Amino acid sequence: MRGEGAEGSWKELELSWRRLLVNQIGALREDGGLTLTGGNLSLRLGDGFLITPRFASARLRWKLSPEDLVLVELGGEAEALAGGEASREVLMHGEIYRRLGEMRAVCHTHATVSLTFAVERRPIPLVGEYRRLFARPEVPLTQSFPSQSRELAEEVARVLGEGWQVGSVAAACLIPEHGLVVAVAEAAMLAALVMAVEQSAEVALGRKRLRG
Repeated sequence: MRGEGAEGSWKELELSWRRLLVNQIGALREDGGLTLTGGNLSLRLGDGFLITPRFASARLRWKLSPEDLVLVELGGEAEALAGGEASREVLMHGEIYRRLGEMRAVCHTHATVSLTFAVERRPIPLVGEYRRLFARPEVPLTQSFPSQSRELAEEVARVLGEGWQVGSVAAACLIPEHGLVVAVAEAAMLAALVMAVEQSAEVALGRKRLRG
């Protein structure tokens, strides 16, 4: 049982992590990494994780306060109970943290250019200085499963874990006709690494146009 001092320290720590995730959300919103059509973000915290609330995009327009984030305990039953307040993809985030202990933050976004590749079922070749931080040189596709399902959660976690090695900072995958998922080992780099994938997708389309 925590003493008063320990309890106070834990609350301060939780608030600092809530603010960090809100700042990452703000950076992505300003840079076009989030759309009003959906998405969800989370950050590992102790034995659980913080996650964006349901309708964070459509109702809140990604303008969240630290208090808006939902704290979820890792575990199937706890995640299911949190589903009424938390994003609908809470199971996917929980499975990523359960399987991949290195991950500190996760973003699932419907960013337009990355979504284009997901719809076309084509991997995104990574470019730029951030490419070396990813576990793989391209963003692969998962198999198709229903949104919000346990099967999709397990498939996304499996694909993200492929190729992970010492020195990797991020892993990414595309869910066919659904969007992009990026998981990172350094929470403060979440927004930058999500945008690195979106920029890579834009470059890939631009190169195709230039080549005719």
